[in-house]
Amino acid sequence: MKKNHLLLLLASLAFFACSETTSPEKDDDVFEPGKSLVFTFHSDYTSGELRWFSPDSLRLSESSLEFNQDSRLGAIDSLLFVLERYGADNLVLVNPKLLPEASAVVYQKALETGANPSDLVKINSETAWLAQENSSDLLKINMEDGSTNATVDLSDFAYAGALSPNLVDLEISGDTLFALIQRLDGYDPVIPGMILLLSAKNGSFLDSIPLQTTNPSAMALLDGNIYVSTQGAYNADYELEADSLRGLEQVKIAAKTSELFTSGKELGGGAQSLTLDRKNKIAYTSIYADYSGNKIVSVNLKNGEVSNVESVGGSSPILYDAENETLWVGDNASSEIFGLRGKTKQSVTSSEILPPYGLAIVNF
Repeated sequence: MKKNHLLLLLASLAFFACSETTSPEKDDDVFEPGKSLVFTFHSDYTSGELRWFSPDSLRLSESSLEFNQDSRLGAIDSLLFVLERYGADNLVLVNPKLLPEASAVVYQKALETGANPSDLVKINSETAWLAQENSSDLLKINMEDGSTNATVDLSDFAYAGALSPNLVDLEISGDTLFALIQRLDGYDPVIPGMILLLSAKNGSFLDSIPLQTTNPSAMALLDGNIYVSTQGAYNADYELEADSLRGLEQVKIAAKTSELFTSGKELGGGAQSLTLDRKNKIAYTSIYADYSGNKIVSVNLKNGEVSNVESVGGSSPILYDAENETLWVGDNASSEIFGLRGKTKQSVTSSEILPPYGLAIVNF
């Protein structure tokens, strides 16, 4: 997630998404005008919670909002969206300016059962595209109330016999919407992923660009290129091997071609999360090898140089904060949240928390 936000009202969600924990009047929990907030999503696979902190204070909120244990975060402008996935399938809008009150949850909009929402991207001040991983429907939504304005059927791009094309990420540039699809056979990546080029206005098909490797995770636009992190297939021991079947791809939009910019052999495994330092043209990606050997690496997009940044556990989320020139990391093995600015590591202080699995930044 990397996109933008919105508002409305709904206090009747207390049963599901609005429980506050400990001192809601604590200074660090309350919105301050002109301040950015970093949001963190935490889960123990049974329950999930949303917390937040200011990059200035580096203190995680004592208050929290409860959500489904499998949720993703998406930021649009000054608003935060929570995409509740397996077992819930809801689009939720949070107005950060109302935190830590329960009324910060503006609405919860039910989606198709099993749709598994995965990403959203702003079209204009009123509408956004919403990706659904386990549904063939791409939704054009009204951000104010979560209603669906239009539906685009992407079933033609699914692997033969599959229920959906497994849409996992969206980007938008000008009048073009880029949709990253995995094209899985069940859970198995048997053919390379693909990027669909669609009309940003109505979702009509424009073109497609096949990838070189399988099981793409995320993408990011920079200087006329799209960079895509790919995991490839797991082996029998549930490991992502360090080979040329996965890595970081560079997609040249004008030429409509893709090549493996940095392979898994150089990275040390399969590439998962992806975030860019656009100013310095650095890609950061979390690399999964096995349960014990995971790390964050940087890839210099000017010369391809790969550097190890930090060892982490599991599928730890990362997000580059351009305003503060900081790479935020949630280590879900140690339940630690920290920022990396150059060689300086800044830990976010907190009481006992669930492992972090998602990050988003809202700038006011």
